[in-house]
Amino acid sequence: NGANAIVFSRGDKGFVAINGEPTPVAVSVASGLAPGVYCDLLTGGRGPTGCIGSRLVVDASGIVQLQLNPTSAVAIDVATRL
Repeated sequence: NGANAIVFSRGDKGFVAINGEPTPVAVSVASGLAPGVYCDLLTGGRGPTGCIGSRLVVDASGIVQLQLNPTSAVAIDVATRL
């Protein structure tokens, strides 16, 4: 975003978003991942019955809608897809 929020994509392998700002960031970005629901690794990842922490949804176009709190991050990869 030109400040302290950044996104890293590993194509179809994984995705990380980091908000280093003192304010929330809301953004829609291309993830590179297949459509589906993913469990955030940083808040617990995937458990035996679903997500332990937060869920992120990648839409049919590979876009993920993010609402990142100040100084927070999310990380998903192919192993966290439900």
